[in-house]
Amino acid sequence: SQFQCVTDDACYALGEPHPKYPCHECVLIGSVAAWSPMETGAICFTTYPNDSLGFCKADPKGHTTDCIWNVETAIDTGVGGWMGCAECGYPDQMPVHYVAIEPFSMDATEVTADLFISCMQAGACSYDFKAQAAGNNGGIGFEADFKECALQSNEDGPGVSWKVKKPYQPMNCVTQKEAAIFCGWLGKDLCTEAQWERVAVGGCLDGGLSPQQCEEPSGFYVPPVYPWGGYDWGDTMPPSCQLAQTNACEFLGVRPVLNDAGVLFGKAKFYDVWGLSGNVAEWVKDDYHPSYDGAPTDGSAWIGDGAFAIEGVTRGGGYQDSFPATSTIFRYGRLTDWRSSNVGFRCCRN
Repeated sequence: SQFQCVTDDACYALGEPHPKYPCHECVLIGSVAAWSPMETGAICFTTYPNDSLGFCKADPKGHTTDCIWNVETAIDTGVGGWMGCAECGYPDQMPVHYVAIEPFSMDATEVTADLFISCMQAGACSYDFKAQAAGNNGGIGFEADFKECALQSNEDGPGVSWKVKKPYQPMNCVTQKEAAIFCGWLGKDLCTEAQWERVAVGGCLDGGLSPQQCEEPSGFYVPPVYPWGGYDWGDTMPPSCQLAQTNACEFLGVRPVLNDAGVLFGKAKFYDVWGLSGNVAEWVKDDYHPSYDGAPTDGSAWIGDGAFAIEGVTRGGGYQDSFPATSTIFRYGRLTDWRSSNVGFRCCRN
């Protein structure tokens, strides 16, 4: 039929995807139905690693090809929960405060280089490493980090992921602004620090507390050490490398967020979100503040108002880090134009 596309002895209506090539769809060209590539960044449906939504990527010539996995997990925030830690010994995690967050969704994994490349090819994202490196004369660590980001990330060590052909490599070496632009391209935003910590530690009801306990003073509250659990803050043994890629692992570098067997890094205990600890630390939307005194209680990003003006926040730690940087509550203030192979991001949707 002129209004159906045919392949594999089957007919497909206008708008239906190709059975083998999910980034091609049946469209009307003139007066004839034919298979046509979808636009880069278009929503597609992928069966790997599971039946889920993804985004179409483009090859170096700009031709739309694969459907890249980009699952979002809906976070039902319930009645709210506590943020910070009074017993952990870090001033920037105090005071503990109650945060009521509206429901949102979070990327199930860190943003991959494949997706970031698609954004670059669509003209929405940029990555100007040379200009950034030449213009930055930051403190100790900058020179080494910038050199790492000039390398290709592979089995020989750290580097920037977008130069790599390996699927599902987390995007790294991006500034906070570049990460935010990418999230905006997908109609999302960088996660706020409160959103990130909520998924990492769970809310009051997630932890088995009653609504009455949730409303009581926060002295009883001790967050889990890692997103998958553990409440002994005296136990500083590194997690297994199946749960988190840290500096205790034999291979020192970023790992794909999803391997060939479909296995992800450690799952958060209360939500279908993976890899919050290790691999790459994750930019959040907030500015860095030296304490939570005056922090928002509605889960919004804390911008300005006594912040270190040029510092943003990363959470979760990366492959270069160990405890406590890889724990649920550790906050790292970094210059917002910092590039490191140890730093990536994920997005949230309000």
